[in-house]
Amino acid sequence: MLFDEIYDSIIFRHVDKNYVRSLFKGSISVQLKADEFLFHQGIIGRGMYFLVYGSINLLLELKNDEEGKKPHELVISTLKPFSFFGEISFLDECPRTASAKALEKTELIYLDNEILFQGFAQKNINAFQIGTNIGKVMVGHILTMNEKLLGMYKKL
Repeated sequence: MLFDEIYDSIIFRHVDKNYVRSLFKGSISVQLKADEFLFHQGIIGRGMYFLVYGSINLLLELKNDEEGKKPHELVISTLKPFSFFGEISFLDECPRTASAKALEKTELIYLDNEILFQGFAQKNINAFQIGTNIGKVMVGHILTMNEKLLGMYKKL
């Protein structure tokens, strides 16, 4: 059941099911407690996560001008089971654009980008399809953020 839910995500659209199974053989289970950070924005990432159970806030940690105070947390999105995140780092080892924090006891599956890069090196059509699908997801994120910024601008 869990695999089928994850396989139905947009990232694996038009990708051979056996290929996706092979990706998950190299996956790692990650457990978080409530209010525990998985990672902080700005840290170099190497992979992506699939949410098995629990919930995650993706947030921006905004600098607090008061000395010794924790940063302000601006929630961008709250993710529920079978969501995924970290897809930018799955394509390119780059700094995380947001922080990820568990709202409750949470389990995730981590896929390291080396798995995808091996598929690219082997010129595997499934790996290229995953890359294409991730690109489409990222475009969707940009469009959504543009709409939010335009809405904020109109309120000024």
